[in-house]
Amino acid sequence: MSFLRSIRAFFPTDKHQLIQLSKVTIPIVLASFLISINNFVDNFMVTGVKNGITALGLANAWTGISFSFILGVNFVSAILFGQYFGSRNVEKCREINNLRYILTISFVLFFCIAAWSNPVAMIKVVSGNQSADNNPNYQDTLNQASLYLRVIAISWLIISFNFSTNLILREMKQLKSALFFTFLSLVINITFNLILIPKLGSVGSAIATVIARAVVFITVYVFIFFKNRDFIFIPWKAFVISKIIWVQFSKRITGALLTTGGTIATSVRIFIWPQGFPQGSIGVGEWKAAWGIGVITILGITNTIIQALTSSFSSIQANISIFVSRLLGQNKIDEATRNAKVLKGYLFLFAVILSALLAIYNISILHIDSFARGIEHGIQETLQPDVTKDQVVGEWAQKFAKAYPDATQLKNELINQQFLAANFFKHQVFYSGWVIIVFNPMWMWMLTSIRIIPAGGKSNISSTWEFAFGVMQTIWLVIVVFLITPNINISPEANFPISFLIFYLSDVVKFAVYEILYNKIDWAKNITKTA
Repeated sequence: MSFLRSIRAFFPTDKHQLIQLSKVTIPIVLASFLISINNFVDNFMVTGVKNGITALGLANAWTGISFSFILGVNFVSAILFGQYFGSRNVEKCREINNLRYILTISFVLFFCIAAWSNPVAMIKVVSGNQSADNNPNYQDTLNQASLYLRVIAISWLIISFNFSTNLILREMKQLKSALFFTFLSLVINITFNLILIPKLGSVGSAIATVIARAVVFITVYVFIFFKNRDFIFIPWKAFVISKIIWVQFSKRITGALLTTGGTIATSVRIFIWPQGFPQGSIGVGEWKAAWGIGVITILGITNTIIQALTSSFSSIQANISIFVSRLLGQNKIDEATRNAKVLKGYLFLFAVILSALLAIYNISILHIDSFARGIEHGIQETLQPDVTKDQVVGEWAQKFAKAYPDATQLKNELINQQFLAANFFKHQVFYSGWVIIVFNPMWMWMLTSIRIIPAGGKSNISSTWEFAFGVMQTIWLVIVVFLITPNINISPEANFPISFLIFYLSDVVKFAVYEILYNKIDWAKNITKTA
């Protein structure tokens, strides 16, 4: 019975509490899910563009790095904002918001300048230097990715404002407003993708993203001006920040830096995977390089599953801010502690349901031919280019023509290569997708545990461990990619999915450590009493 009672403590006590949690969680998850659909639309609509998925994946590796700084700053800001908002201190809340805007925009601007100055060099950092001998698609991919990066960097500056503002709306329980602005961004993005991608290729997707985020930026600013003027960002008053907020943020700057470092360590994974599985290396047969499939191509679609599942993670911080941090700010320690337990169980179940739904999507991938359309087009352009469409007859096309001098035989083999590549690609996405789906509920539980700890001001402890695991798992990935993977050689179909699984097994250790920290640390403190 005592065991059942201890389990029961992790779930809502009554219908009212369940409704309260759902009112916060569902709008946030829907908003984040719409963002993931936004990213899915970008990836899906370039599946028909030769090397489009790979180009977007290479460029967006840097989007992940710049976003790490936005997350790090908002990690600490959300903790401070939650407690001061709970104690009704509007002035301090405004100062905290000023600080988060200044820092996020400053960090992101650095990466924007780099992307505008030398995008080719930045793409090569991710892809590595390849040649036409082992990857006939490399130059086209590099050109597309560089142009996409130069344009998408504009959106990073807009994101630094939009993301912080959306978090503020969530922390103030303006959840429907945050959901509306996310939906608006999705509609605009889809509309301009439909218009621009057929004409401009993958860069059209970047332009559509910039337009969508710019419109949302203007709309959100106007909304806050009329609805929540106390929290409007006024550029010429941006540095009006009291000493106490600087001090409180400075005390937690280590936490912000460590969180940023941990997130960067996670983002850096996309730089490491291609070193073991570069474009053109994944496939079967002597013509696999012409398929243009690499780990970035696979993860371009697999990441749509990851983003959809992790959309629920965005609800963690808002739930903690509303149901834990606010109560701590009001000195209701016991109630905050009970709510923390309930949050873990509730969000875990939410993740299980989301995984079940995404499992259906993962199965459907095998039956949706359009996912591999760009790969099929790429094979045709590489092995049998159409000179009437100004497609260049390269070395690989000449080799293919020599191997199959008979026109009928050449045509049949081209169709065979397209079929093999499309089927192979979809199965790679399918297998790697299952790894994410199975691990997702465990991720939700352990992330809730580690992010509850900073609610009482222990941000440096949790951030240290998140950073440590970020670094250790990056090292583990290097070992997997360079030492374990070369010695697997089970089959071309199994090599990447098994490597993917081996890497994520390290999260079992992380789960155990995070649970120990949650249970051993006395995190439930009111920091406004010691301000």
